[in-house]
Amino acid sequence: MEKHNGNSMKRVLFLTSYFPPLGGAGVQRASKFTKYLSLFGWQPTVLTFRTEDQPIHMEYQLDRSLEEDLTGKDYHLVQVKDTRPARLIVALERSGLFPLAWFVFYRWFWEQRYFWAMNALKAARRLIAERTFDAILTTSGPYSLLKVGCRLTRESGIPWIADLRDPWTAEARRVWPSKAHWLYDCRRERQWLGAASRIVTVTEGMKDLYARFLGPGHPSIHVIHNGYDIEDFENVVPAAADARFTLTHTGAFSKLGDVEKSQSASLADRIKFRLQGYDFSTHTLMHLFGGMAVLFSKRPEVRTDFHLNLVGYLDESNMNLVQKFGFEDVVTVRGYLPHNEAVSNLVAADALFLPLYVPLGDTGPSYRASGKIFEYLAARKPVLGLVPDGNAKDILTRARVAFVADPRDHQDIARVLEDMIDRYRAGTLRVDPDEDYIQSLSRRALTAKLAELLDEVSISR
Repeated sequence: MEKHNGNSMKRVLFLTSYFPPLGGAGVQRASKFTKYLSLFGWQPTVLTFRTEDQPIHMEYQLDRSLEEDLTGKDYHLVQVKDTRPARLIVALERSGLFPLAWFVFYRWFWEQRYFWAMNALKAARRLIAERTFDAILTTSGPYSLLKVGCRLTRESGIPWIADLRDPWTAEARRVWPSKAHWLYDCRRERQWLGAASRIVTVTEGMKDLYARFLGPGHPSIHVIHNGYDIEDFENVVPAAADARFTLTHTGAFSKLGDVEKSQSASLADRIKFRLQGYDFSTHTLMHLFGGMAVLFSKRPEVRTDFHLNLVGYLDESNMNLVQKFGFEDVVTVRGYLPHNEAVSNLVAADALFLPLYVPLGDTGPSYRASGKIFEYLAARKPVLGLVPDGNAKDILTRARVAFVADPRDHQDIARVLEDMIDRYRAGTLRVDPDEDYIQSLSRRALTAKLAELLDEVSISR
């Protein structure tokens, strides 16, 4: 086994399915941790998906600018092949048999990246046999990596930190073949996370959720927000300016009708289980367009001074809304752009748009805080937030950049949007950001918090 090489650098084995050159929201947390960990005494060995196996689609494409951001940084990269039986799955889907296979063989078909994760487990075991690691770090999803982290820490005695970007069994967007399968996953989630030395979540609300879910005696849970990289905003060239008031959104929206209908005729669809926790329509363009329609009807002259700039993949259902409302003259759809170009659009905007899912029923404040919030804060722009009470609203308010409207009240959305446009016309659309708070959310500062946790668990080993 290879020992430490005489310097004071500690080693962490970092398992992540999402990593450059893949682009998209899930990639940046892992890439920025990797970029900055060596500044705090930790050298990562990143074990990730083989580039040629990455399923590229409209929302997640290769982004070489993220890969270039890591040039010259102190880390090792190990790519692992995916052996998911894609042809078999396609055949099952075409024959209509996949729901049955999913139900009966859930142990293997429960997650798309399960087969990659099991290959990653084998690769991690080889790496641990070859060299010394002081800690293991996983970031999920995929949640198969919780199984990998649990097994590695129990086999090797190396402390493991489980980073959770989203919850698993409390996730309203996930679907299970039946409630029994959901309960099975709940049991596995508790079992696997119970082996972690530390658990990391991305919001305070998510931390509280896991504390309740895991119960007494759970591992210590910590919050490390998603953040922004100061270097991404240094010397950035703003995108071409538009003379109109420009409201920009980066990233993807939910599809209209994402929540499945319970009246499906098939038995497989009737027994599927989903946590009914969110109104997904509030993460589409529907309510913003409703507010715009109210405003344009009240004040038609405002329309000629308004521009909605959409950076990121826009699915067909939201694209159809542009046509349905007749907003082709005020909406620009740019599609997926490399991250550096997306940042250029942020800094060129007059204001930024943030929609978020709204909890249904008496589920309490939302624990969600989209990763784009933090790059919005770095741009120091006013943010039109169609967000519920909860973590996202709290962050925007504390940063002093918020213009918040009721996410489903078109009259209220029109009122707030009208106020922003009038301020823009008068030259008074400004914010007074809380600089200390915003600077605490830089990727470098947040990586320092992760390094502190790694130091803690490696010392106690």
